[in-house]
Amino acid sequence: MKKNGHHPNGRQRWYCKECRYSFTATDDRQKHAQEFAEFLTYITTTTPRRQSTPNTRTWDRKHAWCWQTRPIWTPTGQVYDQVFIDGTYIAYNWCVLIASTHEGMIAYQLCDRESKAAYLALLHRLPAPIVVTTD
Repeated sequence: MKKNGHHPNGRQRWYCKECRYSFTATDDRQKHAQEFAEFLTYITTTTPRRQSTPNTRTWDRKHAWCWQTRPIWTPTGQVYDQVFIDGTYIAYNWCVLIASTHEGMIAYQLCDRESKAAYLALLHRLPAPIVVTTD
């Protein structure tokens, strides 16, 4: 295999000397990185999506995989004086339990409903705080 120039769309073209086959290999990492950057911009700003793109259905289809990306937070081991925990219901009958302090959110747990088991799963990842406050 050897490099054989570039396709008009910018992709690297490859050529096999043995079988005389020319092809372009697709690498979706750059495309996914760009789509994820667009997704992060969308979820962290207040601008409606319909103002940033002409076709919202196309945008939804292209960025659907981004919703499956889960943030990974590593526990710091810090013991907090006070932790606030609460749950909020989101689309598709899911519930997000959130543990936060005065500085911000420190952990979350997805569940189908608020329950003792779900709250225990949330608090299991944190060092035992001095006080836990809930509604």
